[in-house]
Amino acid sequence: MTLSKRAAHIRSLRATGTSTIVGIAAAVVTHIFSSGPSDILTILPLLITSLILGLGIMQLIGVDVSGFSKKDHFYVSFMTFTMWFVTWTLLLTANVSF
Repeated sequence: MTLSKRAAHIRSLRATGTSTIVGIAAAVVTHIFSSGPSDILTILPLLITSLILGLGIMQLIGVDVSGFSKKDHFYVSFMTFTMWFVTWTLLLTANVSF
């Protein structure tokens, strides 16, 4: 594996890991602050904030987000949304309370 392939691989691991962790954290925060799935006025701003926050965290850990293509932005947003959705669904169906 050459250095450029290795650097690209590490960048993709950081982007995927960050978006996954941010999605899970956003689900926990959503579960704490919302009264359920019908509370869209709380849910939507939290989800949008988590998408923006994820890019900021990636910059802090050294991922060059200015080099992201539309496909990369879509992938990161999709991963964050998917992890948020799955985690929050599990929290709701398990009747977890904090």
